[in-house]
Amino acid sequence: MKKIDKPKTYQVCFESDLLKIKDASTEAIKFISDNNPEINKNDIYDIKLAMNETLANAVLHGNKKDKDKNVYLQLQVNKSAVTVKIADEGQGFDHMNHMAKYDANHLGENGRGIKLVCSLMDSVAFNFLGNEVKFLKRVNHNG
Repeated sequence: MKKIDKPKTYQVCFESDLLKIKDASTEAIKFISDNNPEINKNDIYDIKLAMNETLANAVLHGNKKDKDKNVYLQLQVNKSAVTVKIADEGQGFDHMNHMAKYDANHLGENGRGIKLVCSLMDSVAFNFLGNEVKFLKRVNHNG
């Protein structure tokens, strides 16, 4: 009988404050490392970078730094992949139009974050409203 690799889940909610991102991110990365200790350091770096960028977008653009609104972070970790879901309490945005506007040569201050996340992760999906993003990274192991 084949053993099923049941994912481990981590969740945190914090107020929309850029200073809270570091603690949330540090705890999340620790959870990933603790639950998949053989994960490749490059994958950890990519996940952390994508997570930090998306959390900052949730605080700045989604919740517009309104400390009465929250940001939600959820992780699922198993031996082969890490899934991250980040949501805010903002009105959302038209992610399809946003993605089409910014090509690879766009060097403006806004818009690069989502392209970066898409380039680092194996899949990226937004909910219909555009206030929740879910991304998946298939992971490699050291050795």
